[in-house]
Amino acid sequence: MWSWAVSNLDPFVVEWPTKWVQDPEIGPVVTYLNRFVNDLFLRSGGGDDAIVETQIVELYEPGIQTGNYEELLEELELDVEMLGGQGFDPSQLLPSVTVESAAYTTAGSITVIATSNITVTLNASPDTGETVTIKRATTAGTVTIDGNGKNIDGASTHTLILNYESRNILYVTETDEWLIV
Repeated sequence: MWSWAVSNLDPFVVEWPTKWVQDPEIGPVVTYLNRFVNDLFLRSGGGDDAIVETQIVELYEPGIQTGNYEELLEELELDVEMLGGQGFDPSQLLPSVTVESAAYTTAGSITVIATSNITVTLNASPDTGETVTIKRATTAGTVTIDGNGKNIDGASTHTLILNYESRNILYVTETDEWLIV
């Protein structure tokens, strides 16, 4: 039968039946299961603390858990000078957000929060990968998204009619079209 050491349980010490380990079909499964359980054991705090800390660091990009943008940019191989020099603000990497209650035309990646019955016109000369998120934050009227000469999923316009509805729209150069994603 099985021999489980209850105190100081380390999954690699578990004695699996020899017949299972040597079986060409079951052996690899037993080995995988043993490693999986050992990984869970270490990640849940078992074992040496240095190992656990190393595994946690591997789960998150450097700079994210500490909020150190320079460390994050260094890991991403981005040079602060290349991105704008001394006064560079890492928040500039994120799309901007605007709240609009009148007709609005986008320029670049942006999030538009529409607070009334308006038309949001997409950039006429978008870059590949440009993204626009439009949120209808109103119960009055509709929000119309105009492709400005480019189709949006095959149509020239798209309408948000449900309360608090939103759309993520991505421009793809190869199809010369805005796609709802």
